[in-house]
Amino acid sequence: MTHRSDVVTRLADLTARVWERVIAGPGIAPDPPGDAETILSIDTYHAVWDSYSLPPRQGIPIRRAFIGTLASSVELSGIGPCGRLIDGIVTALTPHDQDHIPSPPRLS
Repeated sequence: MTHRSDVVTRLADLTARVWERVIAGPGIAPDPPGDAETILSIDTYHAVWDSYSLPPRQGIPIRRAFIGTLASSVELSGIGPCGRLIDGIVTALTPHDQDHIPSPPRLS
């Protein structure tokens, strides 16, 4: 049986790894070595999946916090899908004789 502290620890660790790899920059070597995006994807899948073995009163808030933290971090960094979508629309609608510079990533 999965314990709450195990799930929280694995999700807190994944949050740091995603931040380092995706937001801080792909120049950071993955740990363990290999295809960082694939490893993060698989690890995230397993950690979130394991959180479903917790009672709903524990699992739901943990999943919401994890997903909310990552989604907010990605959006605030300027590399999120919403920011990219808006930049793409603005670029498409900007007359060709004018320059449009996409929003720079926000660094915190």
